[in-house]
This record gives sequence, structure tokens and C-alpha cells, in this order.
Amino acid sequence: MSRKRKIAALALAGLLPLLLGGCFTIDVKIPMENGATAAVQETQAVPVQETQAAAPDTQPAAAAPQAGGDLTAMSQAEQLAYFNDALNRIKANNVGFKKSKLTATEDITLSNSLANSLVGIVKGALLSETAAETTVNKGENSNAVMSPYNVPYVSQLTMDDITGIEAVPDNGGYVITVRVKGETNPEPTGSICSRIFEFMTVDDVETTYAPKVGAEVAREDIEVVFNDCFAKATIDADGNVTGYETFVKGTMNLRNAKIKVITTDVSVVLASTTTYTDFKY
Repeated sequence: MSRKRKIAALALAGLLPLLLGGCFTIDVKIPMENGATAAVQETQAVPVQETQAAAPDTQPAAAAPQAGGDLTAMSQAEQLAYFNDALNRIKANNVGFKKSKLTATEDITLSNSLANSLVGIVKGALLSETAAETTVNKGENSNAVMSPYNVPYVSQLTMDDITGIEAVPDNGGYVITVRVKGETNPEPTGSICSRIFEFMTVDDVETTYAPKVGAEVAREDIEVVFNDCFAKATIDADGNVTGYETFVKGTMNLRNAKIKVITTDVSVVLASTTTYTDFKY
């Protein structure tokens, strides 16, 4: 083979992989030294499909399992999805119920010993002796009655919002208890508490609770801490909620609060238990 023909053959051979990687068919003939030609077998290229890997931190939300499945054998994410789905149908379907809420003052601490005489005043201002009761009839919108208020859901909790969940069989259904993470100064929206509870905010303390106990306090000296909070739902074999309870424990801390003529730090622990019964579907 002459030098020129060798170079041409090598060049064509080098182009073959590129040509075969395209989306068409090509027939190539390489001239030989004796004038004959060698045919290269016709090849149909296969288009290469590009695949994009899913983001490692993105996981699809767990679908709520169907009623009748064994919830105790499912993952905690599936149990939480079942819990959320059952509760959210209450507002979505305008289910009727009775609501009862009782708030108790669990503890009061004043840093100034001279302020101890004020403990009774503070406790009396906050204590609820009787439960506040409300009835929602079947077919009525309950967004303004069932916590969280003024939203079309009852629970939007995620696995990142909880410390644990337990599902216990009960008369063909389940009692599901969800323990919620603690939170300091939660906002009315976007916080863990806002996804399931009715709770007091810094605004509430500044405009309602502090004046109620006769305390003058700067906003920057107010702190609200929530811990040991949980929600418990009793769900029957058809997936309907037959009983629901929330327990919200919040500590209201006031620094340099002035009550009458005394300046003191005030810490008040409030616990609210809200129960929903007599559901009508």
C-alpha cells in the first residue's frame, strides 16, 4: 500500500467510532493497494440516552397506606402519612365534632424574692377553671375552630418535625401518638408548631399574656419555649378519626418584667390540653 493510501486508510479508521456513534447508517469502503476495495459492514448506530441522577437529598413523600393494612409493620414515615391523611380529611370533608380546651398553669417562678406575693395574682390571671367548649356541626367549615387555625389542614408534620411516632392496634383501628420536637419562639407560619398546634407566640405574650398578669416587658425580653408536646389520634378500621387530642406545653419567660413596683424575671409554664370527640362523618 502506498504512503498516501495508508494515511487515508488510517484517517478513515479513526473516524469510524465517531461516525458509528451518530444516529444514522453509513457504508464505508477502504481502497486497497491492488485497486480492490474492502467493504466495512453496515452498522446502525444506537442513540445514547442521557440519564440524570436524582438529587441525593430528595425523597418522594410517603403515600398514606390504605385502611386495612398492618400499620404496625410499616415505616414511621408511612405511619405519619396515615396520621396526616386521616386528620386532614376532617377539615376537607367538613366533619362535625365537639372541642374542649383546658389551659392550666403548671409552674410560676419569680427571680425577685419580694415578688413572691405576686404569684397568686399571676396564677389567677392565667388559670382557666373550666374548659372552653365548642361544637361544629357536620357540613360546617371548621378551619377557624380546629387547630391549627385558619388553614385547610389539621397536620402537615414531616419526619423532621417529630421525635417519635407510635401506632397501637385498637378495635380494628389504631391509636397513633406523635411526639413533636421542641421549639423556641415559633412563628405563626413556617414553624413546627404551626404545622399542627394552636400555640402562643411572642406577639401573643406581648399583647395578651403580659398585660393579663399586669407585667410591663420589652419585646426583646420575651421568650417562649415549647417542649414535651404531642398529638394523639384514634383512627377506626375505615381510616376515620374517632378521637383526637393535642397537648401543648409552653414556657413563657419574661426578663426584667415590671409588675406593680417590682422588677423581676418571670417564668410561667402553661399546659393546654385540647380534645376533639363525637365526630360525625
